[in-house]
Amino acid sequence: MSGVTFAAGGYMRLPRFNVFMPFFLVILTVVLAVSCSDDDDKAIAPNLEWRWASLGDGFTNTVIALSVYDNKLIAAGSGVSAWNGNTWTSLINSMDGWVHTLTVYDNKLIAAGQFNDIDGVTNTLQIAAWNGTTWMPLGTGMNSQILDLTVWDDKLIACGNFTTAGGVSANHIAAWNGSSWAPLGTGFSVTVSELIVHNGTLYAGADDRLVAWNGISWDSIPNASTFYQGGTTTGLAIYDGKLIRAGAFLHNIGPGYIWIAAWDGTSWDSLGMGTNNLIYDLTVFDNQLVAGGPFTAAGGADTISYIAVWDGESWAPLGTGTNDLVQALTVWNNKLIACGQFTSAGGVSVPGIAAWGLQ
Repeated sequence: MSGVTFAAGGYMRLPRFNVFMPFFLVILTVVLAVSCSDDDDKAIAPNLEWRWASLGDGFTNTVIALSVYDNKLIAAGSGVSAWNGNTWTSLINSMDGWVHTLTVYDNKLIAAGQFNDIDGVTNTLQIAAWNGTTWMPLGTGMNSQILDLTVWDDKLIACGNFTTAGGVSANHIAAWNGSSWAPLGTGFSVTVSELIVHNGTLYAGADDRLVAWNGISWDSIPNASTFYQGGTTTGLAIYDGKLIRAGAFLHNIGPGYIWIAAWDGTSWDSLGMGTNNLIYDLTVFDNQLVAGGPFTAAGGADTISYIAVWDGESWAPLGTGTNDLVQALTVWNNKLIACGQFTSAGGVSVPGIAAWGLQ
């Protein structure tokens, strides 16, 4: 019976206002709580903006390689360190050289470059694997410098200046299957500097050529009609469904710098005017192609300082850039990470490494 309460010996009807009063009080309390909550949120909401930020105290030595392993950012050069978002932890106690490249294979962090051993572990010549606790060899390593790593067909692919891998002949490129090294065809008589996998095909930058592995032999990617590939390949990336190659591209017609071009599987196309100097690394962040290196202009704009983004139509700077060259790029925790010889970015002190994003 609506609006009725029981009393001793019978019942009495309450006024309608008194019946609904608790209900109105509850609604009013909820509204006020939500309103206050919204006001509080607005008061404490961070004022996010795109800018550069530091990662701890950074590094006193140049960082030249980046990767992500076990959800941590990995930075390498004369050592290897891991950033968990708050602190840096060194993964190496001793090393007599430099790490030039990093990747992840078989749930292990792979570090390669030019060194004789890591932490005194036998046979870690130019390459070693970190399992989260210790460093391990991959066969007997290589007889000379490794410049890049990638993973293709469940194999770890390494390239560089070496001519033997695991004691077998492998001219500048080799594949590790988890237990042994093997060559890829006859390899090359020139240095192989960059590797990438696109649409299931392994591509390599062999001196001034881009080449593709067909499973049996290497196929050379032809030049464009308006310009041709020249100089060492310095960076490879996949953007907008195309393979991007950084290196010296020479115009057959007209003046202008380029240093970067896109291969769509049939033909080459330029990315505007490109940059006015070498590009050391490429990555994709926020749906844009990011390039870093010693260049100071891109797309005709002379306000670019060592790092720039291509959105598919034009080049643009990232803030005010860095105060010296960018060596390597990666993406971690929704931030673009850049490393190199710089000490500041966007006016912020960032020795050797910096993060670009909504901060």
